[in-house]
Amino acid sequence: MKKVKGQSKLKYSNFNVYFLWLFIILLIINSWFFYFNYIENMEAYIISSIFLFLMLYSLVRGVTPGLVASLIVIFLYSSYLMLRQFALPWRREITIEELFWIPVIPVGAFIAGRINSAYQFLKQRLEEIEFSIDELVTLDEETGLNNRKNFIFSVEEEIKRGKRYGGKFAIVLIKVNFLKEFRDQYGESAKKRLIKMIGDKINTIFRLEDKKARLAEDEFGAILLEVNEDTLSIIKNRIKDSLSFMDVKVGEEQFKRVRLYINVGWAFFPDDGDDFSLLYAKAKHNYEFDVD
Repeated sequence: MKKVKGQSKLKYSNFNVYFLWLFIILLIINSWFFYFNYIENMEAYIISSIFLFLMLYSLVRGVTPGLVASLIVIFLYSSYLMLRQFALPWRREITIEELFWIPVIPVGAFIAGRINSAYQFLKQRLEEIEFSIDELVTLDEETGLNNRKNFIFSVEEEIKRGKRYGGKFAIVLIKVNFLKEFRDQYGESAKKRLIKMIGDKINTIFRLEDKKARLAEDEFGAILLEVNEDTLSIIKNRIKDSLSFMDVKVGEEQFKRVRLYINVGWAFFPDDGDDFSLLYAKAKHNYEFDVD
């Protein structure tokens, strides 16, 4: 079954890559600026580059790690200024431009860290919204049938109704074999068209009131009320006859008659189980041994 959530989910981890590219671009701009304007002031170039790196670090790691790193840099930078002022041969006065970096570095780290916090909050909210949307999705995208989650819910509802008021029902599982081989030979688009045709056929084989679903990539199911073993044997033959061959478009104007190999299995409530997992396991066991 195609997982809608998996497809729609944003690639949040890519934001760290974007931050890295932003740092590289800013570093190039910084290098270009100093090359054409202050090439002789290598100290300013180094501290500005370190500042950009701290901004990137805070964007990725958050406020606290960013501030800790900025305090370490300020300590080292201040120590260097004092050492240069009093001990190194090339003594010169500490300028306003050099002192400018001492408050700017932690402020920049704090702002970048807050951006990280806002991003993390937004990421969490988006994931919660996506999860809520995914919970509301009940249809399989490729076939229009119910999806696995909706099928399980429907079976459990029938079980509750059966336990309360009596009655029996059956679940039918349909396994389509060799879909992977078909995709490898004719491509993903042809496989999707084949899946859609199978879903349409299944939708017409069963009654309107029967609940049909796609449970996995190659597995379909249905819930049938008030049926018996003889009725299911007839339905099984109808399924295999209807799905034996499909004329599938595999190219621009090329069609291929495909021979499908179908396995069918079923399970009855309450005879084969009184919860979904037992019924599903029984039906799957039956179709795995369906060789006719």
